[in-house]
Amino acid sequence: MVPICLSLAPILRCETLTRLESGIILLPPALEIIFCLGLLWAKRGSNRKHTFLAAEGFSVRLELQWTLSGPLISSLGAASSIPIFLYTFFLFLFTNSELIPTLPQRLQKFAKYILLLFIPLIVASNELGSLFSISYRTLVGVGKSSTLVVGFTNELAMIFCIAFFRLYRALSHQRNIEEAPRSEVEAYLFRGLGWIVVGMKLGAIETVVGFAQGGFTVALIRRILRLLGRGCLIIGILKGVDTVEGFQITFRHVGGQNFDTESAFADREATYEKRDSGISLSPRRIAGSPNTFHSRFQFAEAPTLHLRRP
Repeated sequence: MVPICLSLAPILRCETLTRLESGIILLPPALEIIFCLGLLWAKRGSNRKHTFLAAEGFSVRLELQWTLSGPLISSLGAASSIPIFLYTFFLFLFTNSELIPTLPQRLQKFAKYILLLFIPLIVASNELGSLFSISYRTLVGVGKSSTLVVGFTNELAMIFCIAFFRLYRALSHQRNIEEAPRSEVEAYLFRGLGWIVVGMKLGAIETVVGFAQGGFTVALIRRILRLLGRGCLIIGILKGVDTVEGFQITFRHVGGQNFDTESAFADREATYEKRDSGISLSPRRIAGSPNTFHSRFQFAEAPTLHLRRP
């Protein structure tokens, strides 16, 4: 029998597991390392906020390996706050840059400061609970971990609500695009937002499950939920958030007469917009070549574009 301390995000609680059970417990974190390596490889050279999520996966794996190879000591309880800090700090950076800008203007600063305040409270409560309530007994009272329940679980729930609001806005905008006039051509590209929402939800569920008493079964369920949650979150980050791409062309009608491209291109104004997380590009005039394109259309009819060789 190997004493192992299951000291991931919610609490520091020790169980007695067999060697086979200990080996099975290590499988989900090992698979999570593969996702983390893929994230680092795919995002190399870009912004660095994703490195906190990858570092959190590595730190959890090392901490769990430590519990299998050494006795339970107070420094292990202190080290349990490192994955929590890395994960919560990543969530803050990602939410602040990708999700909070979609909230109403009056709520953006409030959400930002609340999420920022959660980070030291969560880390401090976990640190105090790990150092003062650590015990070599099999059962450790969960009453001293109630502060962490309020902090960590509520932060994950708040971030999930913000991400779900972003997804709701995306679905509503897609419906508006479908009902828009034909002169406006837009496409809403759903990329990784759904994956991100599911990943955050699974992370919140994994945290709540951690407070249940169930020994090996609960520990394995937690790690499977964690693997699925981090996997969905990493896939969503790699795919990117939702984007809106639009192309709009306005023609000036000339008395119902037929006319060709040489006069049409002089009066045509084209605007191409690509919005990613609320960022839009300035309108540009797109020049045409009369030798390449030739178009003839009549009043009240959709333009027909013909390609001719010079």
